[in-house]
Order: sequence, then C-alpha cells, then structure tokens
Amino acid sequence: MIRLLFVLMVFIIGVMGLQACHADNSPLTPPQTVTLHFGHQGVRDFYAYTHGTSDDYPEIMSFYELDWGLDNLGTIHFDHFDSTTTISNVSWVMGTKNSRHTHGIGGLDVHADLSKTQYATAEQAYQDYVALITAFKKAGWQQYFEPQHARIAKEDNVKILTYDNPDDVPNDRYVLNTRYSSDSLTPLTFEEWQYVIAEQETKNYGFELNLTLYLRDINVWINISPFDTKPNPIPSQPDLKYYKVRYEFNTAKYEFYRAIRGDTIEELKQDYDDEYETNKSFRQDRESNVIRAGFSINEDYQDPDMWQYIIEPAY
Repeated sequence: MIRLLFVLMVFIIGVMGLQACHADNSPLTPPQTVTLHFGHQGVRDFYAYTHGTSDDYPEIMSFYELDWGLDNLGTIHFDHFDSTTTISNVSWVMGTKNSRHTHGIGGLDVHADLSKTQYATAEQAYQDYVALITAFKKAGWQQYFEPQHARIAKEDNVKILTYDNPDDVPNDRYVLNTRYSSDSLTPLTFEEWQYVIAEQETKNYGFELNLTLYLRDINVWINISPFDTKPNPIPSQPDLKYYKVRYEFNTAKYEFYRAIRGDTIEELKQDYDDEYETNKSFRQDRESNVIRAGFSINEDYQDPDMWQYIIEPAY
C-alpha cells in the first residue's frame, strides 16, 4: 500500500512538473508594439516576444509567429540597417527561415487591416491607403518590378490597374500582372482610387490593388483587397467597407537559396547569371506583348543588383 502511494505521489509530482514546464514554454502574448529584424536578430526578436528571452532559441525551428488577433491589433516596426518601416493594425505576422542555411529570418508574412476601425468610409479607407504608401516612401522603399515582368510606364498606372485581357486576346497581346501598380509609391488621387475600385468591381474578380517595392536586399508584395461590407449607420450614406492588407517580405538571399542548389561561389554565380538571362528573355517577350496591347515601357527602370547581397555574410 505504501509503495502504491509512493508511486502515485511520484506520478502526480511528475505531471505537475510537466504542466509547469509546458506553462513556462507557452508563447507569450506579444506587446502592442514590436520591433522586428531580418537575419539572426529576427530569430532572436521572435523568440524574445514569444518566450521572454532572446537566448537559447531552438535552431531547428523554421517558422515563428506573433498573433494579436482581430480585437487587439498591433504595430510592427521593421528595422533594416538605417531604415525603419512601420505597419499598423497588424493581426498576425509569421517569420520564416531556410532550414538548409543559417541566414536567420528571410521571409515575413504580415496580415493587417487597412483601417484601425476595420469598417471605414470610402474617404477614410483612401486616407489609410495614402498613409500606408507614405510610410514606405518615408522609409526609403522604391518601385520594384520582378525581373521577368514588364516594366509598365508610370503614366499607364491607372490603365494597368483596370485592364482586363479580352476573352479573344491573341497570345502576342496578352498582358500579365494586371492590377499591379506600375507606380506604387505615388498614391492614386481620391478620384482615381474610386475609379479603379468601380472599374474592377464591374469585372468578375472584384477590387484588388497590388504594390511591389524593394529596399536594399528586400522586396515586398503588398495586397489590398475588400473583406466585408456593412450598412452605414448614418441613413442615406454609402456602405462601410472593411479592407485587408497582406504584406510578403523576402530577402534576396532567402529567395535565391529557396530555388538554387549550387554549393560553391562559382556555381551560385552561374546559377544567378542563368536565371538573369532567362528572366531577361521572359521580360522582352512580355514587354513586346504589352506594347502591342497599347502600353508604354518604363525604360528608366533598372533591376537592382541583388548578387552583392546574396553573397554578403549573414547579418
């Protein structure tokens, strides 16, 4: 009987110890405002906000996340070298790193609301869109075209945002990446904003605004799209709309090593050059298509040289 009681007591103490251990390791609720980085510091950031310490983080983890929820939106300051980019109304962020390489955080996926109030008037949603762009412009971001895509001219921005390929369009006039801004850092006027929304909503897919930017070795895709609508409590006024914003950040090193398997610097450089030539050929074909479709090309745009960042030491 005594032995049975002893075993039972050891079992209970063990369970209590496991529960305490589990409680100690449970992710913490993130503070209202956080500062995140890419690279090794980024891993330490996530672990500090979720576990209260930036030391002894598990190297095997490839995904890290902070979750505020929809009722307690947070603010993220992204520090990258001498630049700080602020994103407001964030509900969730996930950081990822390449498990094959020790470069730290290379990708960030952020989900946010466009407006602090969630549902907003057309005027308020527009002002929040302008504030979003202004924050990125202030932080030093620049317009980015993926190397394989056409460099649509700035003056055709509204045109590409509202363009739909005709059902019978020939292959040599087919335009890719419609609804992607060709001048992401110049806000649409309120009239243009309303026009783009109205034009897109008459089509089958609804409104969607895509922005692409880069800063040093990082590119970001920003997507603004409606999530819900509700009646305006003020009689005879237009409905209120709820817009969601998604941000996808990737470092050049992270994108490159996800697709490339070379080992030596010579092999990696050859892979980089081969990819460049392939993308150059795609771009030439696609720019010929968009010219035939009536668009102009931004000849002044030059692709950023990402090779220098791919081979730099991990930060």
